[in-house]
Amino acid sequence: MNKFLRTTALSLTVIMLLSLLTGCKSSKDVNSNADNSKQTESTNTLPLVTKPTEISIWQQNYQTKLIKDYGEIQAHQELEKRTGVKIKWIHPTSTDPTAINEQFNLMIASNDLPDIIFNNWGTTLSKYIDDKVIIKLNDLIDKNAPDIKKKLLEDKDIKQQMILDDGTIAMFPQVTKDLGNVYRGFLMRKDWLDKSNLKVPTTIDEWYTVLKAFKEKDPNGNGKADEIPLSDEKGPGLENFAEAWGVKANKGLGSFGVDPKTGKIQYGPLQPAYKDFIGTMAKWYKEGLIDSEYALVDRKVIDSKVLSNTVGALWGTNSSYMSVYLNLMKDKDPNFNMVGVPFPIGPAGKAYDTFDSNIMHVPGYGGAITTKCKDPVLVTKLCNYFYSDEGDTLLNWGVEGSSYTVENGKKKWTDAIMKSPDGKTPSEAVVKFVNINNGWMRIIDPTASFDTYPKQYYDARDTWAKADRTLLLPILTLTADENQKFTNIMSEINTYSDTMYHKFLQGKEPIEKYDDYVNQLKKMGILDALKIEQDAYDRYNARK
Repeated sequence: MNKFLRTTALSLTVIMLLSLLTGCKSSKDVNSNADNSKQTESTNTLPLVTKPTEISIWQQNYQTKLIKDYGEIQAHQELEKRTGVKIKWIHPTSTDPTAINEQFNLMIASNDLPDIIFNNWGTTLSKYIDDKVIIKLNDLIDKNAPDIKKKLLEDKDIKQQMILDDGTIAMFPQVTKDLGNVYRGFLMRKDWLDKSNLKVPTTIDEWYTVLKAFKEKDPNGNGKADEIPLSDEKGPGLENFAEAWGVKANKGLGSFGVDPKTGKIQYGPLQPAYKDFIGTMAKWYKEGLIDSEYALVDRKVIDSKVLSNTVGALWGTNSSYMSVYLNLMKDKDPNFNMVGVPFPIGPAGKAYDTFDSNIMHVPGYGGAITTKCKDPVLVTKLCNYFYSDEGDTLLNWGVEGSSYTVENGKKKWTDAIMKSPDGKTPSEAVVKFVNINNGWMRIIDPTASFDTYPKQYYDARDTWAKADRTLLLPILTLTADENQKFTNIMSEINTYSDTMYHKFLQGKEPIEKYDDYVNQLKKMGILDALKIEQDAYDRYNARK
């Protein structure tokens, strides 16, 4: 998770290009905000405006392979019909996270802002309020958003994560409850397990037994010793084994977690248990149980390895990894099967979850009204509709009769999705009608994805959801001074820690030097960073 988005200098050419992005319309445009404000200040009935009105929303297109613009989604088209508000979508031109951040920074620097910015804000909301990029929403919500007040602010858990430390509301959030956040974990070839006469592993020791069997018993049946028991995409997935020792080891912020014994914040690599974790990983690597290229392979390479029947286990998602592999292999190899594996139990005695987002009803995604918006009252009322019962159904299921029907009180996807005439899988076909995944201001209905993925998808989610979540942290808000100090410390520590992680794991640095590593972390200021996190966590717990 990025703490900051650094602002870059703009050339005159870039400024001219950015000026083509349309933000709020002026009073001379079709918006005619002065007239519409009279309408929106008095009622939330539909339509929300007395004449055609346009607003602009900047956000990433999460479905670039299927649609070019969110305006193509039927639910969004229906939204415009019902509310009278046309949405101009401004999508970054890249899907690369670094490039998206750069385009975001350029937009902020140019001050050429849309009405709403939908973003994964993380901890940066207060910064952008202070910088007069976005506005506070408390009064607007209080006067114009009854559904938000009822469904979000009257829910203690959601409210605590939605407000900042001083009580400020800065965005209309994407809200996920129940199983909505659970989609990542360890994946394993079930057919390889069956061929090896082994069960799904639940402990670190059982994992070792399974990986040894994958290496030695030729589970792909080609008579070659070409099996890769455990692979990963550039290394971070392997860090999730650390939870078996009761610590977190994800890069950056992910290494901060709650000590299950004290309830205080801890930094994983400082704990003696982390040394034991990395020692075990080094043993697995030395014995050839971990892909020798784990730190280098990108998504294309790991896909190739899995689909060529050489990888037995990996870290990934049940949607973009497992479901993709199952769909691609169902005709090529009918025996190919993959399952979600529980978070392993180790010396800590419990199966701990490692993903902070799994406790976040408000995981950081949301839409913020910018300071350039001409009619924040209208935008607030539009966003309130997203959380209403009617809006909730529209944005999670689409249009009744087109994308879904209701049978015996239960919503069900139509054949347009389940039996796509274009030959698309249900998870692909649904995008034309509604965006059921990330990327909108609403309460996500986790049941909306039912039947659009293979059965193993849901089994994996249910398996991962059973893990203990004591280690996990909500999004914490830092002050400007804390932000600056924390970033300065962690930018260096993250680079150093990542380098040492790979050296220890690959045996390039003996584990006996681990104490020297810890001492260097302390010299670099990790204890100061730890105090900043603890202070922020204390403030979070004091929110009401």
